[in-house]
Amino acid sequence: MAAAFTTVRKAAGLGPDVTPYVLRHTWATWVYAQTKDELLLRTLGGWSRKDMVFHYAKLASPDLLERLLRFGWDFGQNLDNLPY
Repeated sequence: MAAAFTTVRKAAGLGPDVTPYVLRHTWATWVYAQTKDELLLRTLGGWSRKDMVFHYAKLASPDLLERLLRFGWDFGQNLDNLPY
């Protein structure tokens, strides 16, 4: 997995500081910024403990939702078939 990730990371022009762990934090922060749904994030993240939601999701700037939507990142759509 590490070799495949490195290949994709380099192809995307991202530096070595971008790791799967960093991307997990980014994903959690972006999803929470859009949905404010702890249960959704806990379910999709696969975390058994509630405190892990906020271990991964970080406090974001107030305009993050607007910026994400402007670039086409909409985590709030297609939520009809969630596993909860």
